[in-house]
Amino acid sequence: MTAPADVQDIVREALGGLGADADAPWPEPVIDILNRSSAPPPALPLAVFGDFWGRWLEGAAESTNAPVDYVALPLLVAASSLLGNARWVVAWRGWAEPPVLWGASVGNPSSGKTSGATPIMRAVLGEIEHHLARDHPEALKSWKEIASIAAAINKQWEKDVARAVKNGEPVPPRPNEAIAPLKPVMPRARVMDSTIEKLTEILAGTPKGLLCVRDELSAWLLNLSRYANGGTDRPFWLEAWSGGPMRIDRVKNPDPIFVSHLSLALFGTVQPDRLDDLLTDSDDGLISRFLWSWPASRPFRQPTRDADIAAAVRSLTRLADLRMVETEGGELLPSYVHLEDDARAVVEDFGREMQEREGTASPLVKSTLGKARGQVLRLAITLEYLWWCAGDPAAPEPDRVSRRAVQAATGLVDGYFLPGAARVFGDCAVSIEERNMRTLAAWIVHQRPERVNVSLIRDTARLTGLRESEPIKQACRGLEEAGWLRAAPFTGQAGRPRGDYLVNPRLWEMIP
Repeated sequence: MTAPADVQDIVREALGGLGADADAPWPEPVIDILNRSSAPPPALPLAVFGDFWGRWLEGAAESTNAPVDYVALPLLVAASSLLGNARWVVAWRGWAEPPVLWGASVGNPSSGKTSGATPIMRAVLGEIEHHLARDHPEALKSWKEIASIAAAINKQWEKDVARAVKNGEPVPPRPNEAIAPLKPVMPRARVMDSTIEKLTEILAGTPKGLLCVRDELSAWLLNLSRYANGGTDRPFWLEAWSGGPMRIDRVKNPDPIFVSHLSLALFGTVQPDRLDDLLTDSDDGLISRFLWSWPASRPFRQPTRDADIAAAVRSLTRLADLRMVETEGGELLPSYVHLEDDARAVVEDFGREMQEREGTASPLVKSTLGKARGQVLRLAITLEYLWWCAGDPAAPEPDRVSRRAVQAATGLVDGYFLPGAARVFGDCAVSIEERNMRTLAAWIVHQRPERVNVSLIRDTARLTGLRESEPIKQACRGLEEAGWLRAAPFTGQAGRPRGDYLVNPRLWEMIP
């Protein structure tokens, strides 16, 4: 049985008073404590992107001093959003998926996750948005003219109605010309920060779908659970991944907003320290919809090459120019691209394997495995069209999703994204005590003190999970066992302050 913390402290002080030596040799500290996850980062199979995109990703990664993973995931997500509702993939009758992907890059502030996303998310998509909006000024001018005429006709009709009512005559019907068309929405490829109401308005005028970019994904996801306006925004986003219909009723809007195919790709970045909070409340499957990337850091050095932004713009513009199918009644619908016959067996085998793995998986991993077969279809059509748009401009659009694309997608999911999810989720499986110990260790590395004190940490450091004395004492004892700390010895005068620990100076030899 372990002695209570106070008894352990008394024993330590007694031993210190009996002659503990501050100059005794220090052991080698266990540096692995700083690792937020014990799972190693998986290697990105760059070959699945094809020759053009493989070279382009390497150049963009070098020019931004970022791991290539931090460039590749934004490319996949952006390509999926540019396809949007123009093309859906069909495995077989009854199973169709939008290409919509959600991606999250995990890393420390200096890891390159934001700079790696910049070539696609800012430079390339910025140029594509200029292309998409090229006809908007003329469309807006035309709408204003029609709206002005409609307003005048409507005003005259109101006068006619008033006259008819006054004279006891039949009320004239409202002319169709008195009803102004909806104001055209400026075409865009992405949104940064928007309310659900505004997003639905934009999507109603952009039926193909959009990409939502969040630089700090964790704060946004945590805010989704906030109860306001009669509910939370999580149901909206759950539907946005599925591409289903959505009707939004809000008090501020007299008329409901209807979106027939709610498709929103999503990309953001997350710091490892925020993962614990982010993954705590995730039983609705929202978190398991993400593709996670958490690579090892890239050594900082001067680049010798960069990415051809213009070439990427030319290629991805071909995806942006794909259109939805318009029915005789004016309804816009996706065009469905079926798997090749020999690709279906690959999906079937993969889906069965994922089912078998679910049996022994933890809840978060089980939910991720359950969505893996759908992710394969989404990635397969995205890769198929990435290969096409970077190829011969005269080549016809793919009429099938090939076995090659499905095999590339299964390899990407099984060999990269599932291990990436395990790396992210694994940190949330550790005990609170171990998590607190890592938090304190990171603080010590940042502050580089010669000694630490429990009370001072509690009162001044304000560390997550370490706001009370007992968790701090537990973390200090854990770091003692790991060779980071040593209980300060008796000084021979008033004795060492209660909860005082010396910091192993060998740390600074191992952590420059």
